[in-house]
Amino acid sequence: MIAEALALLFKMGAEAAGAANKQHALVFPDDPNERFLVGADGKFMSLGRRIPDRNHKVGRLSDIAEFAKRHSVAVQEANTANDSQTQKFLGSVWIESDYGDGRLRVHLVCNDQDDSPRADRVVCEFVSTDSFAELEQATAMQQPDFARWLRVKMAKSGVPQKLVDWVAKITWNNRNSATGTSVNGRESLGLDIESSAMSDAGPAPDLIKLSVQVFPDPILNMRHDVDCAFVPDPKNRTLQLVPLAGELEVAWDQCCDAAEFELQRLLPQGFPVYRGRP
Repeated sequence: MIAEALALLFKMGAEAAGAANKQHALVFPDDPNERFLVGADGKFMSLGRRIPDRNHKVGRLSDIAEFAKRHSVAVQEANTANDSQTQKFLGSVWIESDYGDGRLRVHLVCNDQDDSPRADRVVCEFVSTDSFAELEQATAMQQPDFARWLRVKMAKSGVPQKLVDWVAKITWNNRNSATGTSVNGRESLGLDIESSAMSDAGPAPDLIKLSVQVFPDPILNMRHDVDCAFVPDPKNRTLQLVPLAGELEVAWDQCCDAAEFELQRLLPQGFPVYRGRP
């Protein structure tokens, strides 16, 4: 009874949508792996159970390339126009960039054979390095914490020695000055406090150039220059490194471009590489 009702509903919907006399595959929510084919006459025909994809996780770009070489079949296709043959790979690589989440995902989707109902899905996920994430946060810190941050968190980022010396020898100064005002016969006495930061190492550097690695992958080990403004705050007695606008985004994009270039170099010639999510 239920099958007949579904067939009737499908027939009415197909006719209303102009899809009559065509075959359509249906998947029921109760069992998404079970597939049915509904003909133009409204009759159901089972297509059998769908075989779930095999999911894999790897840790390096080179693992993606090796998996593609082993499991992606290259099929020779004849080109009748120029009497030649071309290769069609039963697989593709997708580069998914998520700057907001600080992650780069490389997906490989491949089949062992042309008519295989099962696909292998391989994911390689990179999380941005600690130094890159620290620059994104750009936290203001007290002098002891900032000095420790430079020595520990940013130790491999090419921090100039001039900045290290300046932070180590910093002194905070407050100067008070009394001011008086008279308005409509009333007098008030105020106190102005001028704060400043000084160091025996000379004037404070305005611009700091750091060298940061975006992702911890042996192939993507190139470093990217990031210009930062050094911001001492005498009032709150804090120090801060703030990346200039667009500096981190440019470094991120350059690393994604490098990942695409390296994949094309490692994969078989002609293997399709796309940007986005499969």
